[in-house]
Amino acid sequence: MHRLYCEKYAYSVSISKFSQLFSTLNLKFKKPKIDTCHKCDLLQCKIQVAKPEELDSLQLEQSKHVNLAEKAYDAKQNDKQRALADATLKVLCFDLQQCLPTPLLRTSLSFYKRPLWTFNLTMHDCASNQASCYMWHEAIAKRGGNEIASCVFDYLLTLNTNAKHVVLYSDSCPGQNKNSFIATMFAIFMQFKNNVDIIDHKFLVPGHTHMECDSDHALIEKRKKLTSTKIHHPRDWYQFIRTIGVTKKFVVNEMAQSNIYDFAHASKNLFTWRKVDDSGEKYSLIDIKWLRYTKETGNVYFKKSLNEEEPFKLINISKRGINCVRMTDLKICYDAPIKIGTKKKQDLLDMLPIVDEVYKPFYINLATEEHLDCHPDLTESDETNE
Repeated sequence: MHRLYCEKYAYSVSISKFSQLFSTLNLKFKKPKIDTCHKCDLLQCKIQVAKPEELDSLQLEQSKHVNLAEKAYDAKQNDKQRALADATLKVLCFDLQQCLPTPLLRTSLSFYKRPLWTFNLTMHDCASNQASCYMWHEAIAKRGGNEIASCVFDYLLTLNTNAKHVVLYSDSCPGQNKNSFIATMFAIFMQFKNNVDIIDHKFLVPGHTHMECDSDHALIEKRKKLTSTKIHHPRDWYQFIRTIGVTKKFVVNEMAQSNIYDFAHASKNLFTWRKVDDSGEKYSLIDIKWLRYTKETGNVYFKKSLNEEEPFKLINISKRGINCVRMTDLKICYDAPIKIGTKKKQDLLDMLPIVDEVYKPFYINLATEEHLDCHPDLTESDETNE
């Protein structure tokens, strides 16, 4: 009995010392990730039930997938270290945050109602650790390739004159980051008068796409749960996020319809996206891991890996009769407010009794049309072959 008591006492003292140590060093255990890689999970399930003759091939496939993911993270880390030592190199990552519900209400009524979604595309400078949030709501614009391209385009236009080489990292979501709209935007930007000589757009492995901007989003979500600030209008989100940041406060840029360009139209009418590269080989955007843009008009270079030693292949996207593109050639994407669904409008009106009086006209005046409302986050997809 005495021995048992001593063991329990020693255990409690040990736990106490560890608690004090963790508190002193500001350490804590990280919660398990909930957004695990679909391919990793699928392969792990197959390995657990695999027959002996199938096991080796499945384990090899899993090992190759994990190695590719680690090499992509290593490439980003190497670029980040280079940017810290070279002021002419900018390393950025960008991603959309999960939709922010507006108004943000604590009452149980809001759980059953469709909110107005507010969007946040975060650009993170990996060297300076400055986060820039481009924000708008669903009555201003959607959240597809044109919107993402316009946010990144706006950011590039504000780069300081020191920037000669820009490297951007993103996930491989085809509807938002890996499409001809984004590629067209970069090709157009490189035709403008600026000091940037090279833009590299690199894609992380699907399922392994954690970036600095995701940490920014996690901080916003954490503060969102703790805040007592009233968020009854999209601009309340803008003001709230301006107060967030660890070493530097987040910069918030409010996107208007006049800032959102129709790069889909430009892709179709100002360039020709051929199905073969300059060597005559067919290519697919799905397989591309690295796109490079230079001052060479109409030339886009690509690789199917992030290997520095692998040679670039060339796609010429020049359209006959078009030698250069000007800002005046870009069309605005929207000429009227986006209409929301009638059922969503009714849900928003149902929540008005607990919304500040000054914001009620904003919701009452939202334009509507009869269509199916769905959660924008549920429409996202990644590379289909992964």
